[in-house]
Amino acid sequence: MSSAATSPAGPDHLWSVDEHLEDILTTVRPLEPIELQLLDAQGCVLVDDVTVPVSLPPFDNSSMDGYAVRVADVAGATEEFPAVLEVVGDVAAGAAHLVRVGPGQAARIMTGAPLPPGAEAVVPVEWTDGGLGEGPASGMRARALAPRARRGTYACTAPPRHARTCAPGAAT
Repeated sequence: MSSAATSPAGPDHLWSVDEHLEDILTTVRPLEPIELQLLDAQGCVLVDDVTVPVSLPPFDNSSMDGYAVRVADVAGATEEFPAVLEVVGDVAAGAAHLVRVGPGQAARIMTGAPLPPGAEAVVPVEWTDGGLGEGPASGMRARALAPRARRGTYACTAPPRHARTCAPGAAT
């Protein structure tokens, strides 16, 4: 703070909030920006917004182990009237080849695995009989994925349950 000797009202003057603020703003200067590796930047403040040039993750993926399904095949399924689907394959995280899910079909899917072509949602394995043919589990249902957003757009919508949609990315 400026000394009382330089205060226009003398040493007994009580400073107002505005006078304190003006004194601070004329005295304090922003630090020069520095470039750091991400892991070294913890606790630092960004100079500019961070933007991403591509969608992250680059694909829709499962948030849990379960079955990748078409919504039309499980819509209205209940414990009394279950959806019975043919399991056509497995989809692991990092899978290079994805099975296609057609009408009346499902694919076993692991957490983090890409949603296979034709699938729109994931039914958690806990909501099924696990493919054992022992009857339905209660609460078997699924929700469709939100429409895909294009790179450079922002969509503020709640994600579907049990499937993580491809992030829209940010404008570059």
